[in-house]
Amino acid sequence: MDARIDKLHAEAMELVGKAMFLKDQDPSTYKKIMGDAFKIEKQAADLVYPKTEAEPGRSIIYQSAAHIAYDIERYEEAKDMIYSALSGTPPLRIATDLNNLLESIQFCRHLNQENMEISQNTLNVSLYGPCVGEGMVEWDAFTKRIAALRKMLMRIIQWNKFPTIFNSNKMFELKKDYPTFIKSLQPGCISVGLKVAVDETHESNLVDREIIETAISELAYDVELLNNEDFDSLKARIRNEGYYNSIVELYREMLPDGKNITGINLVAKVNDEPLTVCITKTKPEFEYQRETDSEQDPVVSAEIGSELILSGALRMADGRKNNPYVKLVVPSDPVKEYKVYLDEATIDDVVSAYWDAHVALKVLKKTKTKLVYLDIQST
Repeated sequence: MDARIDKLHAEAMELVGKAMFLKDQDPSTYKKIMGDAFKIEKQAADLVYPKTEAEPGRSIIYQSAAHIAYDIERYEEAKDMIYSALSGTPPLRIATDLNNLLESIQFCRHLNQENMEISQNTLNVSLYGPCVGEGMVEWDAFTKRIAALRKMLMRIIQWNKFPTIFNSNKMFELKKDYPTFIKSLQPGCISVGLKVAVDETHESNLVDREIIETAISELAYDVELLNNEDFDSLKARIRNEGYYNSIVELYREMLPDGKNITGINLVAKVNDEPLTVCITKTKPEFEYQRETDSEQDPVVSAEIGSELILSGALRMADGRKNNPYVKLVVPSDPVKEYKVYLDEATIDDVVSAYWDAHVALKVLKKTKTKLVYLDIQST
């Protein structure tokens, strides 16, 4: 390749090397130096453009220029570099990288159009077990646990904003205000990162940004306390019964089942240091017996104060009254329906994931006619 092109490329790479040392400590200087590096690398790219036979050197220059532009959020110029590279005959590995970079640019532009800024801190989540293959996982096992972690994160954000007032029926608004993204991390297991976005135009942006970064750290810390069964420390930290109960219920919902999922690893930055929580304990399953066509009602025959296992389909909930409840429909002959009372937070955070599904409910017969929720599992 032309000596001028090699010289310009070497100068650009030297500037990139200097900039990398300043990326975290001095972002503005980092961006300036990277801008200078892009200017030089673009000069090299302009010179190499007509040399379509000079592969892989030609596409390497454009690949470098595209990544530099992307790193300093000059997305249109990065796209120009990608299209110029692809106009030649780049090697497959470089063409794949450039197409992946183009997808990242389109995603970043979408965030900009929606005025969203994604958190720097990431909650890395890895699932292990028989139902996990290389980059694959059984759908329900994955979504159930990721959904529980996401809800836990939303509750912690809510607690940071409103530490003394717990409004259980807020999950829809929280998900809308703080959209969550999943980032793929590595093959060989299911390993993803959870990130939260915030509206950059919102007047409380600075506060929200700090809350999001803190909430991801606090989620990992809270899970570590629960994993160590240090409930007293968690209560002392949260100091609100509604938030505490919500976090505990969601933690139980996220636990491995010991069959399909045998372990979960969480990693997040806490005080600028990585905190790793390895979860291998399982959520205890309870034995249940499907209802038969017997006319005998198990609830009527049970003593007050006893625990029962009822299996059936969740059909509805009513959270508007002073005593929220869900209705369990047992497909026996005749059909039996039971009202099971529980708090709104448990409906929103846990039970709502089981609508129209066949479940087993562990309940407490508190009075002659009142059943109180204790636990739930799929059947």
